[in-house]
Amino acid sequence: MFDGWYTDKNFSQGTRVSGSIVLEDNTILYAKWNPGTVGYKVVYLIENADDNNYSLLCTDAKTGKTGDNVQITAKTANPTNWGELEKNAFTFKDSTSEVLKADGTSIVTVRYSRNTYTIRFQDKSPTLCRMESHTHTLSNCYKRTCNKLHKHNESCYDMSYTICGLTEHQHDSTCYTRDISAKYQANIREQWLENYGGHNWLWSGSSYTSLQDIMPYVSGNGIKVLNKHNDGPTPRRS
Repeated sequence: MFDGWYTDKNFSQGTRVSGSIVLEDNTILYAKWNPGTVGYKVVYLIENADDNNYSLLCTDAKTGKTGDNVQITAKTANPTNWGELEKNAFTFKDSTSEVLKADGTSIVTVRYSRNTYTIRFQDKSPTLCRMESHTHTLSNCYKRTCNKLHKHNESCYDMSYTICGLTEHQHDSTCYTRDISAKYQANIREQWLENYGGHNWLWSGSSYTSLQDIMPYVSGNGIKVLNKHNDGPTPRRS
């Protein structure tokens, strides 16, 4: 916005020309422009649930002064339309900076990342590993190649393969507790069915579930603990 003509290049007080001026010698006048209010757009992008790309959340209209350098921060970011999304499931990631143009075409882009949450499955019996506790023994798991009557040792057996059909396994904490970790709304159906399908799990209160397709929002520490229920028919939580 044009403010006027000045006889001082620093626009000092009292040097603004008012009315007409009589030129008696070479005279330099300085034009002063004040930044005008101009519109610009803030484009909010959110990380996709099942890949690392970003998609449009919303676009908000803002105003500022021409020439201002605008950059959004975590404190100033405020998307106006989250739709049905849980906004607390996203975290401010970064923002571009933009010097505002007088023509109103400036765009500032803001990105939000999705939070990662964990569903923790717990069972009082070591069923999550889907294995039997087993230690190979000479007499039960290996073929004896020695026919002598004496106290047999490893040299009397073919140790190159086993005949028990079992894998050595000792239960540890992972046999009682296992996790699925994924971004908010990521598809977890395949992981659930592969590792925890066929069981009912206490979801909340008296509600049980046998399968969840997507990772939900989890408040607090971001870990939702599910305890194993009975394996009879239980309606799936929607």
